[in-house]
Amino acid sequence: MGLRTPRFHPLSDMPLFETQRRLRGHSFYPSARVLRSLAPRNPRREPEASPCIVYHSPWGHIVVTEVNPENLNGYGWTCRSSFPDGAEWGDLGYMGDFEKKRGTPWEFWERDLYSEDRTAAAAIARILQRYAPHPLRDEPEEPLIMARHDGQCEVWETDDIALIVPAALRSIVLVHVVMTARPQTALPGTICQWEARDAQGNELLMFYQDGVGRVGALKDNDSWGQDEDDWVGVAFFDTGRRGDNDMPLEEFCRRAGILLAPTAVPELG
Repeated sequence: MGLRTPRFHPLSDMPLFETQRRLRGHSFYPSARVLRSLAPRNPRREPEASPCIVYHSPWGHIVVTEVNPENLNGYGWTCRSSFPDGAEWGDLGYMGDFEKKRGTPWEFWERDLYSEDRTAAAAIARILQRYAPHPLRDEPEEPLIMARHDGQCEVWETDDIALIVPAALRSIVLVHVVMTARPQTALPGTICQWEARDAQGNELLMFYQDGVGRVGALKDNDSWGQDEDDWVGVAFFDTGRRGDNDMPLEEFCRRAGILLAPTAVPELG
């Protein structure tokens, strides 16, 4: 079998070797246009504004946001299939090591050719959905005592929590969160409130007051969201803790069946 002439990085004379092109069925490296867009920048772009390439394998997933044209060293987000909670950002090293890694019989890294992720944040949110605990299917921390259908929703109740999730909106991953209201001890009746955006671009409003949490989605992103009719209920839970108006975002999301992407660092509005 003859040797294939390698491509070169469009911004350098670094060869893009392909050792498993026939087995993989596609090129490991993306087009010259994409490689140019992944050249390192200073300062480094935020995940919500960074283009990326995504790779999958039996070992896990990689979201690459930078490829250095001089040495093909990458930077990005890695998620091991065996430990998705340990996903992290960091230097990836020489990308050619991923290209030539081979297990048996059909284990190798493949570039995702079909995703429509516009940013690294969207790609990460999509990958995390694979490992998301289903709020109605997986066993909750509290024992279920009753489940019933209510129109288009399933309502599950436990000793101290009720969770309502519309069927079409069960897999929600937040990529941007801003805290717009914080409870004040000296002002009874104040609430915790967040404005958020999920991986599909939906605008969400989340608030917790008097032991009750609610999540609403803006019906139309072109509307102002100032009227009640602009919103549709997404999730609801009741802790039974009357007078309680403060809850950490992580606990709120767990009870509402919503996931936080690693990049969704809460901001103060």
